[in-house]
Amino acid sequence: ARLGVAAAVLADGVQLADTQDAAKMPLSLVREFLEQSRLASGQGLGRVIIGRPVHNVSEARIANAGGADYVLLKSTRADVVPMPQDKGGKQEEEAEGKERDQEREVVDVVTNGDGKEGSNGETAEGWSNEEVDPMAVLRGIRKDVHSLVVVCDEFCNQPGVTVNKVFSTGADGFQIPAASFREMFLLQETAHFPTLPVGNRLLGATLLVAGSTVGAGVLTLPVRTMAAGFVPSCLALVLSWAYMVATALLLVEMNIWFGPRANLETMAMKTLGAGGRSLVIFLYILTHSIILSIYMGEGARLVAPFLNAIGLTFVPVPLMALGLSLGLGFVVHGGTARTERLSSVCLFITTLAFACLAASPGPAVYSHQLLYSNWPALAPAIPFLVVAFAFHNVVPSLLGYLGTARLVAQAVVMGSALPLAGFILLQYIVTVTLPSHLTVTSLPLSHVLLELQGTAGPLLTLPIQVFGLFAVITSFLAVALGYLDFVMDLAFRKRENGFSKLHASVLCALEAPWMRRFFCLALVLLPSYIFAVVCPHMFVPALKVAGFARLLLFGVLPSFMIVKGRGQGYSQWLPGENVILAIISAFAITVAVIYGLH
Repeated sequence: ARLGVAAAVLADGVQLADTQDAAKMPLSLVREFLEQSRLASGQGLGRVIIGRPVHNVSEARIANAGGADYVLLKSTRADVVPMPQDKGGKQEEEAEGKERDQEREVVDVVTNGDGKEGSNGETAEGWSNEEVDPMAVLRGIRKDVHSLVVVCDEFCNQPGVTVNKVFSTGADGFQIPAASFREMFLLQETAHFPTLPVGNRLLGATLLVAGSTVGAGVLTLPVRTMAAGFVPSCLALVLSWAYMVATALLLVEMNIWFGPRANLETMAMKTLGAGGRSLVIFLYILTHSIILSIYMGEGARLVAPFLNAIGLTFVPVPLMALGLSLGLGFVVHGGTARTERLSSVCLFITTLAFACLAASPGPAVYSHQLLYSNWPALAPAIPFLVVAFAFHNVVPSLLGYLGTARLVAQAVVMGSALPLAGFILLQYIVTVTLPSHLTVTSLPLSHVLLELQGTAGPLLTLPIQVFGLFAVITSFLAVALGYLDFVMDLAFRKRENGFSKLHASVLCALEAPWMRRFFCLALVLLPSYIFAVVCPHMFVPALKVAGFARLLLFGVLPSFMIVKGRGQGYSQWLPGENVILAIISAFAITVAVIYGLH
């Protein structure tokens, strides 16, 4: 009767009842009956969705093998395991179990093997109803079943089960009872619910990833690879991009485990323990403080020509760096949305200036260098190519901004592919424009720009200057945003052992959210500014140290955290087992060794 009603109303799907008759019903016949009903009505043959209630891993496997689109996990009960018997009886029982066909197994699971429908707490002859861990059952189903896994309120009401645990373990959905849904609907009149992210945020997040990839070393990168040749450099760029995208997606999987507000420090604490957390904090602070100081110093030098053009020749570099840091810091203080808007504008200007360079790269006086290849010379440049795609600092901020991991993955792939295309085109421009003997062992970004201006001619001076300045600004915004979220989480997220007295007093003094954000922003910008003013000529050494630390932080550690997390029972979101993770880690360690040797 239920199937007849579903067919009459052309239902999109049906959830079978938790009864003996429904358990014996072949899913293929149910699907064929409903699809034929839709076809006979003239609505076309559309695939219907069929769900089956389950209580343990064995039932879920049977439902999955039968073609269920989803399994509904209800209150758990002991899996199908024999009761302790004597050795001979046990062997006979195992032999008989292997001879059962799938239909008989379905009946035995649902009816406890005696033809009578059972319930929780009942014990059938020959079977055990020992207490089972509901989360262990969910983890087992998630590991063995490809169908969608939906849990109901009956499952979540069991001891030790919470909605957060359910979804972090890998459940795809939650079934809300009609009564509970009515209560939730009535609460909407008095309670405020946050709105979901709007659809056009994907473009902004993509541009934010692209902006964080276009860093201060964007123009020094092609010069480092000139000794290897154009073709080897392009191939290495593509491989480095693919590797860093893979490590960024590992962060997305861990964001699913620990929530959209979790950053690397939280991920390391829950997977690697206190030692891993301390290492991540040290590497993160070291890396981003150095990178921000480089952006401040180089950004001030790149602003100088524009100030000189309007007659402000007396402004010292430290004052320009301070003004640039305060202006961009105000934008970052406003949050992800404000930062994304300004980053999109700056990236558009950078792209426009780059298009001018690509359309007219100047006299191609070194075009013969395109045919040159020296593969062994590529090894010293590989670490710099890998670090050039280290946009990972913004990834933990994107899940809460976009709402779903799939959108974050799309933003990561598309946002990093744009700089990849730009890097390849820039490699061509630099190869045919600059002499091959030019190196950057002692040249910062501003000096490389001067070399390009001298070779390309006066018509391209302005596009080169605009490109360099706004490339630094877009990267500054992305790095500062990720660094600020990291410090905010580190400073104000309550630990399991509570707050210290000093920490509690700071919290009381900084009660307003904007005050806390401003306090953390000062912690982010002030040390970097001091380093940029005190050590203005440390561009290349600082960039090397920061690059090595970023390689360890975003290339090596995420693989180890994923292995530990999956071993602790967290669900696998990305395809590939630990062998693939081992390959990723081995590649990162190899690159780190090459980095250290050179």
